[in-house]
Amino acid sequence: MAQLAQCLKGAAKLDETVERVEVDRKAVQSAFSEIDQSKAALDQKESSVNQRSKASVKAFNASVERHNVLVRAAKLKQTDLNAAIDAHNIEVQSHNNDCAKKYYASDLPDAKKLAGITIE
Repeated sequence: MAQLAQCLKGAAKLDETVERVEVDRKAVQSAFSEIDQSKAALDQKESSVNQRSKASVKAFNASVERHNVLVRAAKLKQTDLNAAIDAHNIEVQSHNNDCAKKYYASDLPDAKKLAGITIE
């Protein structure tokens, strides 16, 4: 029964991790959406750059650098998200290996109590 309680706690922890990963995934999607908007703005500005004006070229180059900062930040977020997903998948595999034993349904209420999980 104690092992079942541990498995229930582990499953709850995995659920929390999934929620955090989902929040991070949405942040990554938002960052790449911001990049798309930035790229569209750059494409539009590019045609109006006065190649003979240092100020115009400098302003455009500053816009390009801001865009590149967005790209680097989004790639870093993506790398962090991928690492979090990999770590979560390892935890899931470990949990599944540890908790693959078959349990009796009648053990569940007591195991939930032991795990501190509200019985539904």
